[in-house]
Amino acid sequence: MDNNCFAVVDQDSREAALIDPGFGAVPILDDLPADTKVRLILLTHGHFDHVADLAQVAETTGARIGIHKADSQLLSQAPQFAEMFGLRCDPAPDPDFFLEPGSDIELGRSRIGVRYAPGHSQGSVVFVTENVAIVGDCLFAGSIGRTDLPGGNHQQLLDSIHRQILILPDETVVWPGHGPDTTVGHERLTNPYLV
Repeated sequence: MDNNCFAVVDQDSREAALIDPGFGAVPILDDLPADTKVRLILLTHGHFDHVADLAQVAETTGARIGIHKADSQLLSQAPQFAEMFGLRCDPAPDPDFFLEPGSDIELGRSRIGVRYAPGHSQGSVVFVTENVAIVGDCLFAGSIGRTDLPGGNHQQLLDSIHRQILILPDETVVWPGHGPDTTVGHERLTNPYLV
């Protein structure tokens, strides 16, 4: 489903967080440097295309899984939702902890900020580290996330984008859940859903 999976690595400790291990995420583990230890698996939301390889990645790495509490039911229903799209997804393991909006996740000496951004789903979050925002399916290059799935709300999504993403500096790189990266400034000026 052309979904993106990201690895955030603290350069000093070599600890890593894998974000949204959807379809095809397992081979990413082989691409990480040998001294990298995946300590966390962080989920922007619980839709099946973002968690399809979660069970395999968790078993391989032993990493702790974090998701917003409001999407824990979506996570548990991932195989059923995948079937609705004619796809297969293994049952997801239970999360080890719930993400707390407004808090920072420690990864070695690095920090990953957690911002609550409902609208695509009720438990959608955005992760912010240095000059990068990992936005899941909230915002895409030239588009926004769909809101016609259970838990979606169009106005709520627009509010979340304005309050949690567009307040970041224009040069902030946006890594979406699908498709190419973009920047906050570019989307502020050109995204037809936001101008």
